[in-house]
Amino acid sequence: MVSIAFFTKVAETLRATLPRMCQTTLVETSCNRTRINPRGKKFLFRPVTKGEVLKVVSSLKRSKSPGLDNIPPGTVIDAALEITQPLLHILNLSLSTSKVPSEWKVARCVPIFKGGDTKNLDNYRPISVLPAFSKILERVVHFQLYEYLENNKLLSPYQFGFRKNRSTASAVIHLTDTIRKNMDIGKLTGALFIDLRKAFDTVDHQSLTSKLLCYGIENTELKWIEDYLSNRSQIVSFEGEKSREEKIMFGVPQGSILGPLLFLIHVNDLHQQIQKSNLIMYADDTVLLFSDKSEAEIEKAINHDAKMLHNWLCSNGLILNPKQGKTEFMMFGIAAKRSKITHQTKITIDSKVISNTNRYKYLGIHLDTSLTLNDHIQKICKKSSSRLGLLRRIRPILTTHAAVELYKAMVQPVMTYCSIVFTTLSETNEARFRKIEKRALKSIFGEQHKKHRVWRSVASIRSIQCADFVIKCLNGTAPEVFHNHVMKLEHGKATRRNGTDLRMPKVRTESGKRGIYYSGTKIFNDLPLYLKTEKYYIHFKKALKEHFID
Repeated sequence: MVSIAFFTKVAETLRATLPRMCQTTLVETSCNRTRINPRGKKFLFRPVTKGEVLKVVSSLKRSKSPGLDNIPPGTVIDAALEITQPLLHILNLSLSTSKVPSEWKVARCVPIFKGGDTKNLDNYRPISVLPAFSKILERVVHFQLYEYLENNKLLSPYQFGFRKNRSTASAVIHLTDTIRKNMDIGKLTGALFIDLRKAFDTVDHQSLTSKLLCYGIENTELKWIEDYLSNRSQIVSFEGEKSREEKIMFGVPQGSILGPLLFLIHVNDLHQQIQKSNLIMYADDTVLLFSDKSEAEIEKAINHDAKMLHNWLCSNGLILNPKQGKTEFMMFGIAAKRSKITHQTKITIDSKVISNTNRYKYLGIHLDTSLTLNDHIQKICKKSSSRLGLLRRIRPILTTHAAVELYKAMVQPVMTYCSIVFTTLSETNEARFRKIEKRALKSIFGEQHKKHRVWRSVASIRSIQCADFVIKCLNGTAPEVFHNHVMKLEHGKATRRNGTDLRMPKVRTESGKRGIYYSGTKIFNDLPLYLKTEKYYIHFKKALKEHFID
């Protein structure tokens, strides 16, 4: 059993080793303000209003644990009207004086076990539980800073993490559709999956604050962030025991509101260092992609950009995790093309050879070299079946309503996570999903299951997600990289459907047909005319769900 003494020792070790680790790699970071902030925009705090405070307080989650002050978020919510005025004064005073209350900078650090050896530090994710009042202050600053960055288009279009209208699905779609488009024209695609070691915990505060200047964050606003990052401390909490308080010299707190946004700013200029490859980022999960008909050209381009990436990591104090299963290289392509590869691609970073793989789990999706996703479907069906077995065993003590809700909460999300990526499935894989759904109905309703349909099928959910993604591409609310992902068909003839149908892309292979750019276009074109001409997104979404009723 792991004890609190283990985590106390870990805290001491990290405190001693992280400064040395960063001192050996960190060099002065040059920030190209002209490229990052070409219009010279400047960020300024604006006074917080009473309405904003009430809105932020109401957004707190009652289920969250309290910080070291032992004030539950629910208590703050219940007392919102009584505390709004004094809280408003504290928030505006904090912004105007660039000071964060010291009591709000002490975190209760909870180590979350991810899997593997319980005595291995890398298998724990440290989550900082902060006081509810600290989260309110952070939320106010986050709202203003995030709005400034997005409105002025200062964040990289290739970053999909911790941003509105972006998700893991967005990153996976961009990755898989890029690969499939190139597979369809006979190209191979090399992908270098990069994993960083304790990325949030190794951010150098001096490096971060120097970058903030490039984004027009200076004076009072910069001093506030510097104060937010400085003199922070934490107490490790584990199984009811607490360690002594330790100072935090590096990193942004995981579990905070503002920490992830500051991390995005810290890594935002990475795409400017990549010269040949495509870059896809979800927070610190990074992929370098390069497509060509020649594996030699792919090897050359990936190695070039891998060197640039490593230099950037060193200058920014971030540490590559070169372990097998973490940072790996994968060559995608149709089977006939891959069979002609004459040698294994050799990718090196800092003189270390990166392992080649035929399988990689990226943001929860199990990828294979041909992007059939057969392995992924098999794994999620196995996981869903296992959870369904648990549901079946406890069904006698559940009401029908409770059993249905449990299925929707525990089984269906496994089958529908990022399901837009596998909109087009083989009949065999479709049959696997139908079999699980049939078993679920029988487990919940017994022999009368054929009379019941109280949830949408996985196939319908995929179609809804796909059509929804296409309409976002058309109205410009999808990430910038998807704005030309689908194209309207306008042929100059006066027909009822002119301007409503999309142009079907020309594809030559089954791989091309599995891409969202093709399958999404097909699903959208098959929608009734009243759906495709709906002007308001909220009405479209409601009508779309009504259309796909099993």
